[in-house]
Formats: sequence, structure tokens, C-alpha cells
Amino acid sequence: MTVMRTRLAVAPEIGAINIDAGRTGLAVTNNGSGGQGEAGTMQMDRLARYLVIDDLGEERPWPSPRILGQLHCTGADFDPLDYIVRNLGYVLIVERPDFVRVRLRPMLVSSRTVAALYYRLAECRPRRTAISWMGETWHDEVCGDSRTLFRRLTEILHGSMRSAPPEPFIATPRSMETVLAPGGHPFAPLLRGWLKGSWHDDILAAVRAHGLWDRAMVAERDGDTGQFIFRHSGGSLLLYGSSWAEKAVGRRLADQPDPVYGKWIADGCAAVDEKKSARCELVHAAITRPDGEVQRWRYERLMLPCRTADGRHLVLTVSARDPGPGR
Repeated sequence: MTVMRTRLAVAPEIGAINIDAGRTGLAVTNNGSGGQGEAGTMQMDRLARYLVIDDLGEERPWPSPRILGQLHCTGADFDPLDYIVRNLGYVLIVERPDFVRVRLRPMLVSSRTVAALYYRLAECRPRRTAISWMGETWHDEVCGDSRTLFRRLTEILHGSMRSAPPEPFIATPRSMETVLAPGGHPFAPLLRGWLKGSWHDDILAAVRAHGLWDRAMVAERDGDTGQFIFRHSGGSLLLYGSSWAEKAVGRRLADQPDPVYGKWIADGCAAVDEKKSARCELVHAAITRPDGEVQRWRYERLMLPCRTADGRHLVLTVSARDPGPGR
């Protein structure tokens, strides 16, 4: 088996997220519309300091040439700062003397981001604070001192895992640096191998060697119909119970107990295969089980396209549950 050596998808795809990325600005002052500016752009306070915490938990001053370059949005016709907070789980901190405002979308922030946010707030210890956070709509709250801010942030983060998502399936792009950064991410060996094309003859053997087989799904694209077929479904993927893994092999991806979720997964595999690019995403999914119960899952997934020596198209997906920030 040979492995395609292709590029990574760096720029997030707005259409894949199903969240409007443009037309909503990000103002520091509250104008009664969740911080939306009239022109749909950021209203910068020249006396304030702006910091962004990314999905790796790294602080960067805003505007950040590095983030703008990574997202290929320099000169974009939408507000990049609003986009990364709303769609990528970044956190914005606006600091003035003795005052801090935090802006975030709790459902999408990573545990690393939350840890870095708490550390930053512990350093500056503002006397007055405020939060702007996005649920179904934007909410603006005045919190008082730093201790009250910590308590309210914790409540919001825990509550985000219990509230209903605005869409049944949301995939938030994660930087590949999240996987490759030091710290022992379980997907790192697999991604490095894919990038180097150094898997010898068998990609599946490499997955087993790195202890990821039970977390893996392998789908093959039918050359005639274009449909994706299950070739493997790991035993640790318990969306539909432990018996589903054996039943899945040979079925179409869309033929799952929740067919809507199955089609969404198949569409994602098709996009990865056609673009020949890897994806790392944080997924929120509301899945209907065989007994009719709707269960919410939050997990991180790495999707890698490859082709066999005889030209067959495969997509390997490795997943790991993420309990969410504040857990």
C-alpha cells in the first residue's frame, strides 16, 4: 500500500461549519446587539490591549500576522477576529487598567485554551470584569472582581456541555500544530507518518502499531457509485453500542442507525478524499441511537486520505472522546 503525500488543509472551510462567519462584528462596547458593530467589523479601543488565546493555549497580541497568515484571511471581507472566536474556539481578552473583558464561545473552546485563560486572569487580577459569551445568541454580563469572573466562567463552561447545540453536527477545525505540538498527543505518530509517507506497505499495520486500531474507522470509496463503505469500525467507537463495530463492516457509511449522522460522516470523507488533505477537528454531534435516545458526543478526530497500490481510495479516521472544558 502506498500513501499519498499531499498538503494539509490550513484554511478553515466556512461552509463545512454551518455557522455564519461574516456580517457580525466584534465591538468592545455593548450596543445591545451582542457586540455587533454597524459595519460588521471590529471596533478597536485604542487604549486597550487585545490578546487572543488560540486552540493550543498560546497567547498572541491582536492583530496577529501569524494567525492571519495561517487562515489566509489577510484582506478578507469578513472580520477575522470575530470569525476565530465564533468558529474556531479562540478566546479574546481585552485589557484596560483594572478592567478586563473576556469574549468566547464556550462550546468550542479547548481545555488548553481554558487553562491559559485562567492563568492569564490570575496574573492580571482585574478589579472590574465583564464577559461576552455565545450560546444561541450573544450574552453580555458584568461580573465584578476577578473572583466573581472565575466563578461565572466555570458556570458557563460547564453549562455549555448541557445546552443544546445550534446544529446537530458541528466540526470545528483544529490547527495541525495541536496534534504535532509536544505533549504526547495520541494522533501525533500517525499524522507524522502520513506527512512523511513512511508507512512502508500497510497503513493499517501502522495504525495498530501505534495503538489506535480500536479508535479507528476505515472507509473505502466505491469506484462505481462514489459511496463510502465501512472496512473497519473500531471497538472503542461506542456511538451505537459495542455490537455495532462488527455489523458495520461492508455497509455504506450512510447506513447507520442515525442515517443523518451517517450521511454527514460520508460527506466529510468525500471532502477529505477529493481535496487530498488531512483534517483535525473538534466535533459536537447529537446522535440518535437505535432505541431513539438522542445522545450528545464531543470528540476530536483526525481524518487522513490515502490510496492503495491498485488505486483504491481510503479515508482513515481516528477519534478520541473529549469531555469538554471545565471537566
